[in-house]
Amino acid sequence: MKKMMKTLLSAGILAVMVLAMSVMVSAASQVPGKVTGVKQTNAGNYSVSFSWDAQLMDCLYDTQISEDGKNWYSVDDQFYTAGTTEYVNNLSAGKTYYVRVSAVNKTDKAHGPWSDTVAVVTQPLDLKDLYQTNATKNSITLGWSKVEGATAYQIYQYINGEYILKGETSNTSFTISGLKNSGALPFTAIRVNPNRSAGTYKAIGYGKMLYSSSLRLISDKVKNVSIKYYWSSLKEINFGFNPALYVDGYQYQLYDLNGKKPVSTGTTLSYYSTTVNNIKANRFYKLRVRAYVTVNGKKLYGDWSDFNGFAFQPKVSIKASGKNGFKLSWKKTKAAKSYTVYMSTSKDTGYKKIKTLKKTSFKVTKFKKKKLKKRKQYWFYVVANTKMGKKTVKSKGTLRYWATRY
Repeated sequence: MKKMMKTLLSAGILAVMVLAMSVMVSAASQVPGKVTGVKQTNAGNYSVSFSWDAQLMDCLYDTQISEDGKNWYSVDDQFYTAGTTEYVNNLSAGKTYYVRVSAVNKTDKAHGPWSDTVAVVTQPLDLKDLYQTNATKNSITLGWSKVEGATAYQIYQYINGEYILKGETSNTSFTISGLKNSGALPFTAIRVNPNRSAGTYKAIGYGKMLYSSSLRLISDKVKNVSIKYYWSSLKEINFGFNPALYVDGYQYQLYDLNGKKPVSTGTTLSYYSTTVNNIKANRFYKLRVRAYVTVNGKKLYGDWSDFNGFAFQPKVSIKASGKNGFKLSWKKTKAAKSYTVYMSTSKDTGYKKIKTLKKTSFKVTKFKKKKLKKRKQYWFYVVANTKMGKKTVKSKGTLRYWATRY
């Protein structure tokens, strides 16, 4: 009986040992499941980082990388990673790679199936240059050199301390429209960044910025062109107009009043004082101005201003006529339709219009309906009048001429 019990006890112990070994072998041979959730998390010019979802069982992970999705290389041949992130460096800038992950049993290093292959990208190199290539009154066009490895470029406006994405293009130019030409652009700067994409991940490279002070819109129409000074002895005039902001200069053209081609064309940087010489007496001229901006070495012009018409005033010759009168005469002013004679007993004040006529001479015998007096000084000037469209244009009347009868 004792022998039988001993035999049964030995058999039971053996069964327990076999069961325990079976459980140990089962645990050691358990194969992890397929890794999921592989995704790129970061990128540098020469590196990528990616992560994945953790397995339910406690295990390690084998990570591999490939340039073509066919030939694979372990990121680390000696050690598996215990975490769920990986960093790979010594790669090429602006390039697409492929990664995959397998879970590994810690006990016997049994590999689970490989995850789905996921494309990752390195950051392209920096943008080399950025410049304006064109402009309209409400748009600017930018250009830049192609960045090797970049698949697209992002364009931002910097407005009120924030970068606003305006668009993305695979080309090396982009037009921002809908701008208002109020003299200053409605943003501080524009930035362009190269990028390379894989799935939903963008590896964004370093870009360049253009500040609004260096950007240009075509100017609106120049307004209020006016002749400021006349120098008949020097045959010169000086003109000005309302300034336009953020322009590079102005172009002006001078025409004979009824001429179809300019007799003089020039440029100026000044809106308040520009001199034009070789102005001939006894003819009407018209002057116009437009602003220009320089974009990519090319001048882009705004609209011409309205014409401003002008002429030097006629030079008056005075001779005695009759008992107490005077005969005034002057040369014909080209394009003049009439002439107006003004008279006063004082050089600077009190001038009265005494006659408008088409002739180039006039006899004066009275002033304010009274006969002229001997030994009294009288002052005269003549203004030439014409039409420019529906507008009446007059010559200046700054020069005064006097005469006295004895």
